[in-house]
Amino acid sequence: MSQLQTMQARVDAYLADRRRLGFSLHSAASALRSFAHLADVSGHLGPITTTLVVSWVKGEARNAAPAAWARRFEVLRPFVEHEKRFDPANELPERDMFGRRRQRRTPHIYTEQEIVALLMAARRLVRSTQSDRQPMRLCWG
Repeated sequence: MSQLQTMQARVDAYLADRRRLGFSLHSAASALRSFAHLADVSGHLGPITTTLVVSWVKGEARNAAPAAWARRFEVLRPFVEHEKRFDPANELPERDMFGRRRQRRTPHIYTEQEIVALLMAARRLVRSTQSDRQPMRLCWG
């Protein structure tokens, strides 16, 4: 990639490549364009620097928690990795530079006993007629 190319052009090329591979990237596209805008407005040309990454990650979220910075960085990271393949001078900050992003809680998988208890409770629900209970039993088994 040419070092004289704007960051917006680099982001657009990256997004086009990813979309050709079947990725939709709706929210990532918005964030990456925000990063490109910051880079272009600041006059940045050439390789991506750690300073530029930190400026964008923390810039629009100054009062946010490090977990928010980590989320923003995780959106930017694949783009920087892509750019690094074309120009090794692009700097890719360490993955945990902003701490770990908050992970979703593991979903609860109901055991067979819990499912049976739920079905029994559904059968005990007080309804005005028998026909009102039938849809509940059909829904839950």
